[in-house]
Order: sequence, then structure tokens, then C-alpha cells
Amino acid sequence: YGEESFARLNGSFVLAFYEAPSRTLRIITDRLASYHLFYHSAPCGGLAFCTKLHPLLSCDAVPKRLNNAAVFEFFTFQKLLGTKTYYEDIEILPPASVLTLRDGRCTVKAYWEMQYRAEERSLGHWADELADTLRGAVGRRLRGPERIGVLLSGGLDSRAILAAADRPMVSFTMGGPDDLEVTTARRLAEATGCEHILLEPGPDHFTNLVDRAVEIGNGMYSFHHGWLIGFFDRFREHCDVLLHGNPPELFFRGTSLPHNRPFTLFGKRFYLPVQTLLREEELTDAFLHQVKRGLYGERPERLFTAPLAARYRDTLDASIRAILDEADGRAENVYDRFLWSDIHYTSRYSSYLLETVIREYLDERTALLFDNELIELYLRIPLRYRAGNTLWKKSIARLDSALARIPDNNTGCPLTVPEFAVQTFTLMRKLPAIYRKHFGRSRARYDPFSQNAWSDHPEMIRRNEKFRRLIEETLADPACIDPAIFDTARVGEILRDHLAGRRNAMSLIFLLLTFGRWYKNYGPYADRDGGALK
Repeated sequence: YGEESFARLNGSFVLAFYEAPSRTLRIITDRLASYHLFYHSAPCGGLAFCTKLHPLLSCDAVPKRLNNAAVFEFFTFQKLLGTKTYYEDIEILPPASVLTLRDGRCTVKAYWEMQYRAEERSLGHWADELADTLRGAVGRRLRGPERIGVLLSGGLDSRAILAAADRPMVSFTMGGPDDLEVTTARRLAEATGCEHILLEPGPDHFTNLVDRAVEIGNGMYSFHHGWLIGFFDRFREHCDVLLHGNPPELFFRGTSLPHNRPFTLFGKRFYLPVQTLLREEELTDAFLHQVKRGLYGERPERLFTAPLAARYRDTLDASIRAILDEADGRAENVYDRFLWSDIHYTSRYSSYLLETVIREYLDERTALLFDNELIELYLRIPLRYRAGNTLWKKSIARLDSALARIPDNNTGCPLTVPEFAVQTFTLMRKLPAIYRKHFGRSRARYDPFSQNAWSDHPEMIRRNEKFRRLIEETLADPACIDPAIFDTARVGEILRDHLAGRRNAMSLIFLLLTFGRWYKNYGPYADRDGGALK
């Protein structure tokens, strides 16, 4: 089939092969570029490429010019947009692409395009088709004699793997014995006859994994998403392959859409769990303010020196317009254009470090995302059905009604409860925490329904001495937090305010720690002879 054959390959891959007779090198990514391929194409001819960024930095022919736009994006969106890396002359090969090197000339072209083409069908039809497609996608990844493990939370996505699987697995959940996340996951495992294993993190778990997580993720994801590091000896005792449910929520549950419409009461700003209306003429600004896990409201520009801060907004606007323009002619509505950076470039999503970490140690099979049939189905489902949880929950119920009756850890409601009632219950449950946050004198207590039920990260910064010391040393080290890039006095002030409990700056601090550790080991001025790159 020639180059058309690549679109027929179903799953996660990056391929490189050389045809000796024509002296042609081709490198191919799967439909969503689930494996990163970093490359530098020299203007005078030639190519340097690797599945990690760091080895390319040892190549003298590769310039080491820091990409300020990528740095701004990381501290604003907790991810990089498009094909950027931290270096201007190193890119990531786009999804569904063929890079060809022949006669010293490098070209990149797409062999498949993501094209939305919504079909009008009933909710019941889509629930049935999604259930059947999930069953096929999971079944393809359970073939073979290997022992199968699955990361199991108390939410919806990994639950779908259990519901669609046709063979027993070993399930793993990280947390404390009494965490609601753990007790819900244990119920799910028991309902399907799966062995359940608890992974209990020690007090210094996150401190010990920082540098390894930064290395594996090339500094492009906040280190704490590498939370599996330190448990792989346990995994190997029980499984050869590890499945997980990260992150189909972006595709079939619309979690990246802005679901927090603002309103003001008594001079305070609150948010209702109602989808925000997006308008074409306001899309760039909406992306900046409402992209999921975005930090623009925390004013990240204050982290940078005055000359860089002056260019911050214009640089970000250009990055956003470029990513939105990519979706022109492919997305059918403004909402899918808004989602383009999370869907088309899903391997750049802020929590994607989870997949990357697993691959360092085990056979990782992303059962619920990198499957051609699921991708094609996603492109056919109308937005209104994939903008909330109803379709996903109905599909799980069709696969396994017993799992649907077990409450979702994040809402406290079974999957059979109508979505309107779930949202009402969720809002009522959050009212005490909202009151404490806006009107109370003390910090809100840790929420046992949170997805971070196994770790209170803001308090970990304040109360874990070893972790706090690592942060303080990193943020005070000019080799990590370069004074030519960062306003070091402001960085120190942000940390002190957090430690004193005056505000929660956990996300910015985690990004500073991640970038700082990366910059010292792999930045433009890292010691490549005697340092980490040797």
C-alpha cells in the first residue's frame, strides 16, 4: 500500500526505516504521535533524531537556542503547544506524519488527517457503538499470554477497561488504606474478580522521583505526574503489561471544555459547573483564560524578567492563534477548535508523563485512546454527546451494569444517576469548601472526593521538610532559575507566600521545580561533558 499503509496500522508506534537502494530514510508517527520523535533538520542537509530530547543536545551540529515561547507556554498552560520543544531548532514530529530524508533534503507530510464529520444518531445508538468499540479496543490489547495489570482509580476511565475486558487482571491503586479512591477501586476490582494491590507512597515519595520524572518527560510535564516511579518492582511481581485509563476523558467526556461559568456575589467571583459559551471572535482570549489546567489567572508573567514579561502576552497570543488555525477546515465548530491542542496533540497534555514513565519500565498499552476505531468513532459523534459524562457512563453500564452501580469516587453518585442530579449534588457538596475558601479564616481542608486523594500537594510543600528543602535549594540556584530569564526576587516571594499559607501557589512552584531541574541538567548552559548528559 505504500505510504497509505501507515494509516492502516492500529495502535501506538514510531517507525524509522532506511531503503538502501534509494538511500531514503523515513520516520513515521502514529495518528496521535503517542511516541515523541525529536528531530533537528540542518539547513545545509542532514538530520538528527531521537525519541528523547536530551541526546540531541550532545550533537554539536544542533544549535542550543532556548525557545522563549515554549517557556511561556509551560508556565501558562502546564504544557507546550503544537510541535515546540524548549529549543528553537528541535521539534517534535507531528501526528500522522512521514518525515523523509533523501539527498540531504528533509520533508514532512501527513498520511492521515483528523477530520470531524458528525453523524446524527440517537444517544442510545452512540452508547451501544461506543461500548462495542471499547470492547474491541481493550480486547486487542489483552491478546497474548502476558500477565495484565491495570491502574485503577475510583473514577470512570479505568473503570471502562474493567467493564470491557474479557479476562482477569491485577489492579493497582496508589493511596492510603482508608482513602475513598482506594476503597472505591477495591469495590470495582472485587466486582470483576480482579486482584487488588495497594501502592502506599512513603513520606518522601515525590521528593525521590523529581529528577527521574524530569529526565523521562524532557522537562515538559510537571514532575508530579510521574507518580508511578518507585513502584515498578511491585508491578513486575504481578504483571508484564500495564493498562491505564489516561486520558479518554478528553475525547469522550469533554473535560477540557470550559465548564465553569463565572458569576459575582458579594464582591466574590464564583464558578458554576455550567458549560461556558464560546464565540469565534473571542476564541483566542477564551483559550488563554479557560484552557484546562491553565494558570493565566495566577499571572505567570510575573515570574519573568521585565524584558521577557513585556513580550509575554504577544508571544502567547501568536502561539494560540497558530494552534487554533490548524483546526480550520477540520473542526466543525468553535468548541472543537478550542479542544484541538488537547486532542490532536494529546501526547502534549499535562498529565501525559504517566504514559511516558510506564514505557521506561514496562510494556504500556493505552487501551482507551490510541486505537484507530476509537479515534474514528470520536470524529463521528456529535459534540453534544461527547461534551459531558452521560454517553461514557451509559456505555460502561451497557458493558457491565454491576460496575455502573458503584458510585463514582469524584461525585459520590452511581453512574445510573442522571447528569443534572449529579451536578446539583456535586455543587451542594462543594458549598462548604467554597464558603471556607472565600469567607472563612482558615484554609480549606483536604477534600476526600478529590482525584488527589492520596496526596495533599500544597501541604506537602509546607510540611515535608525534605521536599521543602529541595524546592528552596532549586529556586535559589541560579543554575536552575536563571536570573536572565526569571525575576528571582518575585520567585522567592511566591514561595514564601505559599509556605506562610497566604496563598496556594502549588502549580507554579511545581513548574518552577520541574523546569529548574531540567534547565540545570539539560539547558543551554548545562555541562555536557561532566554533567547529566555525559
